[in-house]
Amino acid sequence: MAKMTAKQIAQSLGVSTAAVSLALNGKPGLGAQTREKILTACKEAGFAMPQTSQPQQPQQKTLCFMIFVDELLRVWENSPFYAYNMQGVEAAATLHGYNTMIRYLQADSILSLQNLNFLKSLDGLILLGTDITPRTAGDIRTMLASIPQTPTVIMDNMSLSSFADCVGNDNHGGAYQAVTHLVNQGCRHIAYLCARTRIPNFDEREVGVMDALRHANLPLFGKIQCSISTEEAYQDLVSWFQSGNPLPDGIFAENDVLAAAATRAMTVCGISVPNQVSIIGFDNLPITEQTHPPLSTIHSYKDDLGATAVEMVIHRRWMQRYCQGRSTGTIKVQMSTELVKRKSVRNMF
Repeated sequence: MAKMTAKQIAQSLGVSTAAVSLALNGKPGLGAQTREKILTACKEAGFAMPQTSQPQQPQQKTLCFMIFVDELLRVWENSPFYAYNMQGVEAAATLHGYNTMIRYLQADSILSLQNLNFLKSLDGLILLGTDITPRTAGDIRTMLASIPQTPTVIMDNMSLSSFADCVGNDNHGGAYQAVTHLVNQGCRHIAYLCARTRIPNFDEREVGVMDALRHANLPLFGKIQCSISTEEAYQDLVSWFQSGNPLPDGIFAENDVLAAAATRAMTVCGISVPNQVSIIGFDNLPITEQTHPPLSTIHSYKDDLGATAVEMVIHRRWMQRYCQGRSTGTIKVQMSTELVKRKSVRNMF
């Protein structure tokens, strides 16, 4: 009787031929039960068995999730958004056999010798770039040029996509979607609630707001500016609503932190949401379901942002080996957003 082939064994067990090869060569990538099932079948078929059925342990690799901190901004710490990014990074990194470390990069130490030597030692770097603005972008570009062999992805900031692989949200599209929803529900006097502290993400959302209003042939009712932090934003907004300013019938808030602060401030000031003013935020943080009423918002795929960044690091490592030093273009990945309808926006028709 002819000896069974690896392909026939794979078919009989309902696995791939690649899985049979991994088991026979003692390679990682299989569950213990699947490996044992394959090895038993191969032994019965007369295959030469590996010296050990234990998979070879891959060499440990180190991936750093680094948070860029600009003391003049600190936007990232005023929202739990980054924590979801971090969870996505850690989960994907573990799946691919990376150890994950978390570090902070201060704006005044970007080009320090200690920092550059550390970055050169990494197998991959994911830099949370929420706080990167034109003021610090030059030093970041110099840093990137100093670590060409360290696969690097900048997350939550697309402004440096000509210099490094970047992954971020569709800020323009999400803001456009939010304002269009307000318009479709009958709002005609739409205000833009924004932070005084400006970062590229917010600027992109502002463009989305203006484009949506232009498409609807509506003027911007006005800008309402406030602090980026929750409590200070609330105090700013109480003052604004109590000052006798004309009320819009709809508000797009730059993020959910500001939207929640505005909802709380309007409630204190006796303004009904959504009967008098509809409001919508951006990010879909847990706080949106804890306000009264629950906030409509734009959902961003926060965990997926981190996981995608890890996949991009792995892809860049592969490209470095495949291209053997040849120059390759950077990769820019923009994550889609999704409208989440809750009770803070009413239909006025």
